[in-house]
Amino acid sequence: MEFSTRKIKFKAWDQEHRLLMRLNNIECNKGELIKKNHVLLQFTGLLDREGEEIYDRDVLMKSLDKFVVFWNEIQNGWYYAP
Repeated sequence: MEFSTRKIKFKAWDQEHRLLMRLNNIECNKGELIKKNHVLLQFTGLLDREGEEIYDRDVLMKSLDKFVVFWNEIQNGWYYAP
């Protein structure tokens, strides 16, 4: 069996400046990714109908309803909920 690599992407919410940003670097401490004063948001591997990347905690619109994307530990996958 052959495995292919996939990109693991993040963007971050800068809590101090209240800005969403792409990252140049992230610290890794014992396997945990850290960026001080930032909330890391992981790429889900999914794209919206416009071809834009969907990240953890993104808000999606379906008709007039809003849904938040999140990782479901129990189902072990990406989900969205109102």
